[in-house]
Amino acid sequence: MDNKDAEMKQEEEAKTQEVVEDAGIEYTLQADLQEIEPTDEAATKIIDKINSEDWKQQFYGFNDLRSFYKYHPKEFETYLPKFKELIKEGVDDLRSSICRNSLILVNEVFSTAKDLTEKNENGDITPYDDFAVEVLPLVCKKVADDKEFLSSKAVSASELIAQHCTSRRITESLCELSDSKSIVIGSQASNALRINSLRMDEEQIKNKDNIEKLLRVISEDLGKQYQISSPNKMNIVFCTVVVVYSCQYVFRIENLWL
Repeated sequence: MDNKDAEMKQEEEAKTQEVVEDAGIEYTLQADLQEIEPTDEAATKIIDKINSEDWKQQFYGFNDLRSFYKYHPKEFETYLPKFKELIKEGVDDLRSSICRNSLILVNEVFSTAKDLTEKNENGDITPYDDFAVEVLPLVCKKVADDKEFLSSKAVSASELIAQHCTSRRITESLCELSDSKSIVIGSQASNALRINSLRMDEEQIKNKDNIEKLLRVISEDLGKQYQISSPNKMNIVFCTVVVVYSCQYVFRIENLWL
């Protein structure tokens, strides 16, 4: 059996496994989601569904969350502190169908940019800041899952978070995940860090602690260059170039840190 045949067999086995584990349920495209009213009653019903002992109810509860976000993103943000733990548990769920639907939700939520510096009338930061930082390690963990239909969703989710959530905490989290003992997780985290470094704004570049932490992690990883994969090394080198160039540019203009 050649490599092509082996790959085709592996894909067929993955599809068969997916059908068996998802028996009796259907995944809903975002375009086909039905609208849900953004009320306390609706939010309570969704939470009760996801907390149900019936895994199918849990699955459709995440569909309801997806509908809530699609039609009422502002209200979803308001309720996010109540939904956050349920979504994290869903991403980490051992049942593939629950995990997959949760990852689909995370992909949809972070498909658009989130202003993590925005504050409400009480001076509190947006709920997306905590959520993004807390769900990112769980998403990266799923990158190493042996089921391709889960790992692929995790890869896209991690990259969307890196692209659309630019904050010191996200950059720090990606730095730490890049140093994972798992080559798969570390490589994907470094790839996400590469994406994130291109999105760093002026305030992040001005943050000395943030840049020093990033460069320290980069230098530590380069010191272990024979223990990490080539793609990981290339992403780390790329991040170094981007960050150092950015720092030099801002330093030239504003004489930072003097």
